[in-house]
Amino acid sequence: MGRTGRATEAGAMALGALGNYGVDLAANQLLNATGAADWAKRYGLYSDTSGHGLLASVRSGALFGAFMAGPISIFPMRRPGM
Repeated sequence: MGRTGRATEAGAMALGALGNYGVDLAANQLLNATGAADWAKRYGLYSDTSGHGLLASVRSGALFGAFMAGPISIFPMRRPGM
């Protein structure tokens, strides 16, 4: 992609959180369908998604990405050779 910034980082982390939530739901459905949910819970392989929803996951991912994008500055950063 090549672009960096707060919005880019926030969007990337939000999409990652969305994908992770989707994988968790699919894995839980598979474990429930095969009857292996108790086994997975015992070994820490079952993700309990009842405590938070999709929006909470995406929101926290976006906020974390925006925070990790770097310091807030009103002056643009100058790169060598510019």
